[in-house]
Amino acid sequence: MAANEILQADTEISFPQFILLKASAGTGKTHALTLRFTQFLLSPRIKNNDLKQILAITFTRNAAKEMKSRIIQWLKDCYFGQEKTLAELQPLVRLDKETLASRAEKTLENLLSRYSDFQVMTIDSFLAEVFRAAAIDLGLSPDFEISLNPLPLIDYAFYRFLRKVTPDSAEGERLMAIARSLQEMSQSEAAFKWDPTEDIKKKFLELYSRLEAMNRRPCLNFPSEELDLARQKLQQAAEKIERIVQESGLAFRKDSSFPGLLEKIKSGFLADLLDKSLKAMPINKPGKGNLAQNRGYELAQQAWQEFQEALNSFKLAYSRLYFRPYLETYDDLILLLDEAKRERNIILLDDISCRLASYLHQGIVPDVYFRLGDRIYHYLIDEFQDTSPLQWFNLKPLIENSLAQGGSLFLVGDTKQAIYGFREADYEIMMNLEKKIEGFLPVQVQVRELTVNRRSRKKILDFVEKIFPAGMRKLEEYQGPASQSGLDDFNMEVSEEKLKEAHPGHVEIEFFSPDNETLEESEDSEARDSARENETGSTDQLTQVKNKVQSLVAELKSRGYNYSDIAILAYKNESVTKIAAWLNEKKIPFIPFSALDIRKRKIVQEILALLRFLDFPPDDLSLATFLLGDLLEKELSLAGLPLERGQLQDFLLVCSQKKDYPLYTAFREHYGEIWRRYFETLFKTVGYSPLYDLTTQVYRLFHVFDHFPEEEASLVRLLEVIKEFEGRGRNNLREFLLFSREEAGEENLWTIDVAAEIEAVRIMTIHKAKGLGFPVVILVLFPEINPYPTFYLEENKNSDFPAEFYILKLNKGIIKNQPELESIYSRYDIKEKVNRLNTLYVALTRARDELYIIGVQGKRSYYPLSLFEKLELVTDSEYQPGRLKPEPIKERRERQEKNISPLRLVTPIALPSEQKTIFRRAEMKRGEIIHALLASIDYLEAGWEEKLEAASTRLKSQGEEAELVDRGKEAVLAFLKNPRFSEYFRPAEGRQVILEMPLVNKKGELFRADRVIIDQNLITVIDFKTGEAEKDDFRPLYRQQIKNYLEILREIYPRKEIRGVIIYLDEKSGERVV
Repeated sequence: MAANEILQADTEISFPQFILLKASAGTGKTHALTLRFTQFLLSPRIKNNDLKQILAITFTRNAAKEMKSRIIQWLKDCYFGQEKTLAELQPLVRLDKETLASRAEKTLENLLSRYSDFQVMTIDSFLAEVFRAAAIDLGLSPDFEISLNPLPLIDYAFYRFLRKVTPDSAEGERLMAIARSLQEMSQSEAAFKWDPTEDIKKKFLELYSRLEAMNRRPCLNFPSEELDLARQKLQQAAEKIERIVQESGLAFRKDSSFPGLLEKIKSGFLADLLDKSLKAMPINKPGKGNLAQNRGYELAQQAWQEFQEALNSFKLAYSRLYFRPYLETYDDLILLLDEAKRERNIILLDDISCRLASYLHQGIVPDVYFRLGDRIYHYLIDEFQDTSPLQWFNLKPLIENSLAQGGSLFLVGDTKQAIYGFREADYEIMMNLEKKIEGFLPVQVQVRELTVNRRSRKKILDFVEKIFPAGMRKLEEYQGPASQSGLDDFNMEVSEEKLKEAHPGHVEIEFFSPDNETLEESEDSEARDSARENETGSTDQLTQVKNKVQSLVAELKSRGYNYSDIAILAYKNESVTKIAAWLNEKKIPFIPFSALDIRKRKIVQEILALLRFLDFPPDDLSLATFLLGDLLEKELSLAGLPLERGQLQDFLLVCSQKKDYPLYTAFREHYGEIWRRYFETLFKTVGYSPLYDLTTQVYRLFHVFDHFPEEEASLVRLLEVIKEFEGRGRNNLREFLLFSREEAGEENLWTIDVAAEIEAVRIMTIHKAKGLGFPVVILVLFPEINPYPTFYLEENKNSDFPAEFYILKLNKGIIKNQPELESIYSRYDIKEKVNRLNTLYVALTRARDELYIIGVQGKRSYYPLSLFEKLELVTDSEYQPGRLKPEPIKERRERQEKNISPLRLVTPIALPSEQKTIFRRAEMKRGEIIHALLASIDYLEAGWEEKLEAASTRLKSQGEEAELVDRGKEAVLAFLKNPRFSEYFRPAEGRQVILEMPLVNKKGELFRADRVIIDQNLITVIDFKTGEAEKDDFRPLYRQQIKNYLEILREIYPRKEIRGVIIYLDEKSGERVV
């Protein structure tokens, strides 16, 4: 059925109403949802339909943006009398054309004037708004900052944890105990973990992502004595078997692995038993005539039974206690992480759902829930199969209240496209609502289904149908997983429009055979890693696949397709990188993502480097980055000031050899005209102009839109990010630069959508392709290694805590003869198989006109290629290369590039008054001079004043104003003679002083600390500040700067105490920073 047939007319709807709409790929679920939203806005018969009373929820910003755009388009088309739109809307809103157009006009005007009330948002954004509104009720400060990335905080918490670890401390002894415990749990070949910190941190990150995001707590109540007892019984039984064999003259079977394991068992390496087959009795049965041996054999059988029972007990205890060493530090790290969040007033995005759920579990309902319950009457949720249990738990009270007041719930989803299990999305929520296992009594769910596919041509849909659902019914091994998400039972119909097209479409399969064996699948992590390195096949196979992809893209282009019509999909990011290199080899333009982070664009990196230099002129690395970039080179060429990059490289090399620092003074001296023309103005502006104005001034001075018209979207996005940043009440350049270094998820301020007009092949993972469609899809398949989880979760049903779980170590060896563990393993295994099948379904349903499947076969049969082979699709003549292919649609073939003039910034910036400019410039220059003079003094020892005088003379000879230098020298003299500060300049036994110490963090970003004092057990990092820090409100930024230094130094000197000091010379004060 189509969307307008699914939805009811406004004269027929009765409230409360709960509709669950099942929508297979390409059937128009977003079309249906936006049509219902528009119907509710336009209808005079639907009550409580003001903008504020309708909420649409989706899962990505891009999807929310698209939904808003479609709703607005519905209204515009309705107002202008677009026949196709009216044909869909009039059956739903029973009004004549004139009245409907009039209502559309008023609704659109209302929407645009009250755009902030237009509620189409991501679920994370909605829950964040709820949480912020409830902050005071929940005892939190309402001005907290929401962070998407927990890693910096986790790093900080972990380093605070390690600071307490020394050889003699209780924490150090505890860490060594953990190392010993880990060794006991390891196999005999494993090296002793002398430094288990990295392993602990890695496991903490994995545990944190699985536990905290879902409000789960680890359970530690399984007694550790159980493992010791099982280990003791196992060793006793093994020694007993060995003794019986020796005393009775029996012999071990030659094919048994047990004799070889005896020494390991005695040595305590019992983990070696877990992956061995120890079912059969390891002793040869004696002849009937030898009574002594027969008696011994009977005793050995009893001992073997004891051994098997002890082994099963050991497996159970081992699986439950394997992660115990890591969990012993887990709570400590969580406490330190919570403390770090409180110090910074940060709430992580994952915390929001967890905290709301915790309060609701306790029966604490924030007041905002009651306020929203009185306001929002109609909920529409897109991609419902991607909802997590925690998100659903937090939404349910609001929805229940809405339905109780005569509202509605409209859920749209497709369990067959549930591919985000790794993010804790649970398609079973939707399945349970559909099967009425759960619901909102007394309101009954109305299950409806969209079945008409409007995306793909007939031949593509026929091909998909041979796999889903027909193939799932045919192959027994896939029946169970397929039934879980509905891949074995659904209908897909070709739209009338597609049936009318001259060609039915094209599907082609080509797999390349191996010339050597691929590594077998393994549950061991090291073996898996090794297998992954080889899973993509031999060099010969990769060459064949590469040649096929390259020639296919060229052939599609020659037939009239644009590069932008072609999408190449793969399962993993590693494969995307590989394919990008193949296209680059042939100079084929490509875009490797569906959304781009502008910070990865070279031109944006150059502009940010220039801003970093302007913020901190001694940052030579940032200045050098900009000087060697494309922007300056193009601008100088346009201005008739050609300066070859090689000349600049030679200049920078000479400066480095001469240690001519800071670099900008040397550049100003050697290239005065360039400096005056481009940099001098920015130096005057940086202390005054708002951040947005400063950046637009950079754009204007260097004509960035003229030089890089193809980067217009990225350049405009940078300005939008700055505007958004300033809109949060933040306008400090340094703070913005720190913000620009933060990592973020896919959906963040720094990303832009890839415009459809960009003439480049799209390359992406299948997950990124979800929700998209392309004229041509090339699916590149490699044998997939089953991604076994590091650990498994088993709920502790006897706990008072709402969600407490045992953390289990499981594999096929451990679960043998363990029904309880086997059941847990099986549940995870089925979910993983469901995810793999769903991912393949998503990949196969992206193509509109042509679908190509290119694969690498192994000597063993691997998924997903094995599925095509078992269904005999690889050898089916219908899908062999060389068959007749469709012609591209004429409009697409003849599309011309739009000739759009580049943007220009024409309004000049009003600079501050000359008086203020001179004052600010002089103030900045004075600060640089004072820093240079302080850098000349390492210790206050004989002759230090002569050193200071020599440094001031040198500055004057370099062109610095004599008056500024003399004033700076006087300030430094007074400072160094102040007993309060002179202690930092006194010589001491074993003390080392490093001036202007360069520090580089993990991202390769350069910092420079003014003075670092290294003593035996203490390191002090000092930064000197001039001016009125309190008046300018710079103290928080200065503290953050010192904290950056401290973080880097803790990595360099993990066993020393690190402290930071900020000294304000003009205020004659200082402060400690920890």
